[in-house]
Amino acid sequence: MNRPSPSRLSIVSALITLIAACALLLAGCGGGGGGGSSSTAASSGGGSGSGGGTGGTGGGITYGTTCFSGSGTVTPGQQTPDADLSSPWPPAPCAPPVACSEALTGTHATYNVGASIPAGAPAGTNYPDMTSMPWLSLQAGDVVNIYPGTYKTKVALSAQGTASAPVIINGVTDASCNRPIVEAAGAVTADDAKAKGFFTGSGGSIIEGEGAFVLWWNDSLTPDNFGFKPSFIAIQNLQIQDANSGQTYVNSAGSTVNWATDASGVYAVVSSVLTVQNCLIINNGEGVFVNSKNNDGLPYPNAETSFYVTLRGNSIYNNGVVNSYTEHNVYVQGVRSLYEGNYIGQLIPNAQGGSLKDRSSGPVVRFNSILAAARAIDLVDNEGGSPGVAADPVYKYGWIYGNLIVNGQNGSGDLIHWGGDSTEYNLYHQGPLSVYFNTIVNTIPTAIFDMSMSTQSVNSYSNIISSTQSLAMCTASAQDGSQVGAVNLYDKNWIQAGFDPTGATQNNGVAQCTFSNHGALLAGSPVLTATYGLDPGSPAIGAGISYPVTSPVAPVSVANLIPTYQPATTASGTPTYVARSTVKDVGAFAGP
Repeated sequence: MNRPSPSRLSIVSALITLIAACALLLAGCGGGGGGGSSSTAASSGGGSGSGGGTGGTGGGITYGTTCFSGSGTVTPGQQTPDADLSSPWPPAPCAPPVACSEALTGTHATYNVGASIPAGAPAGTNYPDMTSMPWLSLQAGDVVNIYPGTYKTKVALSAQGTASAPVIINGVTDASCNRPIVEAAGAVTADDAKAKGFFTGSGGSIIEGEGAFVLWWNDSLTPDNFGFKPSFIAIQNLQIQDANSGQTYVNSAGSTVNWATDASGVYAVVSSVLTVQNCLIINNGEGVFVNSKNNDGLPYPNAETSFYVTLRGNSIYNNGVVNSYTEHNVYVQGVRSLYEGNYIGQLIPNAQGGSLKDRSSGPVVRFNSILAAARAIDLVDNEGGSPGVAADPVYKYGWIYGNLIVNGQNGSGDLIHWGGDSTEYNLYHQGPLSVYFNTIVNTIPTAIFDMSMSTQSVNSYSNIISSTQSLAMCTASAQDGSQVGAVNLYDKNWIQAGFDPTGATQNNGVAQCTFSNHGALLAGSPVLTATYGLDPGSPAIGAGISYPVTSPVAPVSVANLIPTYQPATTASGTPTYVARSTVKDVGAFAGP
């Protein structure tokens, strides 16, 4: 993607208020328990496991309370091989992270960071702050526990964890379940990054101002570090904020400079099997950014390709850049990205980017609450032609299921974009996007789907689409003059009466897609509660019939495509997603 990277050469108001309140609740504290005052350290586990959560057939790695969506073999100190693409995709859902987090114990080494480390902390090496912590010395099996407080440090990560011994950066919440804060405003560069020249070489200098956490290959390896990737790393239970161009940091040379325009809370030049979970990421130029590039002619086929990025149980909102459409809350390009159970909100006022933008193969978006910005979900082509992304057999497919999507003031004119947005038409997603068991609530004139070419299609079933304003099923952003894509309804959907099936009435009589209803439209009102669940009298109860029952290509797992969880929208301390009692009710939520 086009980002700095080292290169070898009323109802509207009520809806917004409710979702914003949910974000604050989910991002804040929970009720008691856990926390940094705990005298019992939670073990980081005894190695790898399969899957996790309710139902499903594995496909990922679980390690204590941390879940990774991919697997593979990594030998620390050597070139990172491609991750294993034979594992089931998507992985089985992972149990939601809890609001209150405890200290963990590493299988190799444990580091405790904080000005006041409790007596019951796991045995390990203690550091008073994040600045003195030796981040670039982390090895497979290491855990860094960050205790409650505010830390003004810019961190470089290049560790190579393994499937059985990942590297975990773990925030330990306080007694009220507040996360430790990584504050980018006024941050200084970590001591080891300065000592090892991480940000001062020809490559590192390009990315120095790009993130509070920057992931890049192991800079201590010579002569050629390309092909070495930060691997099996989890960043969890932290509040990461204020990496934006209106704030400053102290760089490696000791100068106070502004952050880059597109600075991120987490910025990965390249990574292999990265999880960010249960973090609050706010007020950055971009929330989370993960890149993949086109290899720059290197002898390693996927030296600059990221694999298996997972965002789980995070609250990510109020990022972005005023008057710019190129920075988003989430922006990822890689092989097989998973977005599970997050709250993803709008951007800062007058920012023009999207809530979630992805350029990956086989993207899966499930169990999230999403408040639409310029687009709620933007799934487009592999920009720049990263070979590993485009060659993935699941590249042309995508899945969106079990989500709550709300579109209101300052929202989107076309909620879900599928296909591509560049002139590299051969790299557009050419297959179907499966959209099912979602609840979409709209209060401004909008179109639901935007497809770029005739080869794109959307298969929609068991969805609720409620709107108080004019509603079209599709619009088209085709850039090559081609016929537009197709929307196919299956099973039973509830869609607001009077919707425009082809988008023609909003576009001078020109159809923006073909439309086919192979199922049935439910009559009557969906009878949604104030938090968009189903009232006892809703016709959506018991009307859901199916979800994908066949796999389009190996290794897609039908069992793991069942919506066994749903977004959580109420109660302080509730996780961002919870188990779903049945998949027989239409929409994102099981009925009473």
